[in-house]
Amino acid sequence: MHRVHVVGHGSSEVRIYPLRRKRSRYRSYQVRWYELGEKQTKTLADPQKAKAYAQQVHISLLNGARASEITPLDISVLRDAESIAAKFGVSLPFAIREWADTRQALLGTPMVPKASCMAQLLKELTTVNAQAAAKEYIKLKEESGLSSRHIQTVRQLLTGFGRSFAAEQLHEIPVQALRRFIDGIRGSARTKNNFITCLRTFFLWAQKQSYLRQDRPTAAAGLDKKREAYVAPQIFTPEEMRQLLESSEADMVPYLAIAAFAGLRSSEIGRLDWSAVEFGRQF
Repeated sequence: MHRVHVVGHGSSEVRIYPLRRKRSRYRSYQVRWYELGEKQTKTLADPQKAKAYAQQVHISLLNGARASEITPLDISVLRDAESIAAKFGVSLPFAIREWADTRQALLGTPMVPKASCMAQLLKELTTVNAQAAAKEYIKLKEESGLSSRHIQTVRQLLTGFGRSFAAEQLHEIPVQALRRFIDGIRGSARTKNNFITCLRTFFLWAQKQSYLRQDRPTAAAGLDKKREAYVAPQIFTPEEMRQLLESSEADMVPYLAIAAFAGLRSSEIGRLDWSAVEFGRQF
């Protein structure tokens, strides 16, 4: 955990700040929240313990209790529950919602088998193969009139996804499987984050098609983006830019000049034609 992590919102919001002392390679994690208008903090060395503590503080604030009442046993129980849910590739809130849905369905229906109960909960879904859903989404994008670059990106990303999960039903893919898939992609953190954004959009679309349950977050919503390394932008001096323009092929000079002096992105320049250039106005 290298960035501020937020649990909850509003009056029950709890934040975790990663800390590092100068000349030390060890981190600590400060849990920070407000009770009765006063700032409260607790610092822990383990990021997982810090997250568990923050969640317990959040729950205590929601219930009107004081966070100081949280015991080590409370944290241990919460971590154990999280590890059980993680074995099935879901978060603890997701597991609790599923348990509550199942229990609600069983109320007043004695001796109903668990399998029948889950079938009842899933009966409104339209079962679809992950690869078939990906192909349907790609075709929809191709017919939507979007830029060829955008369509090409979606096609490239989701074709690989569909191939990897060709044997899976879309609603049965857990978040853990998606994480392994993302981790297996060759490329930079930016490449993987682009894929995560595409998957989130695709899964939201599938949810609207009733391919996924609409009463809970999608599996793709549980994907955490990768931390991208900061790369300082390269700045050309006037002399370097002059040499670049003079040594380039004539067809490349307009492209380079617009990129250097008008600030357009490469994709924006690629969509221009000469009708966008007004020599009389030098515009």
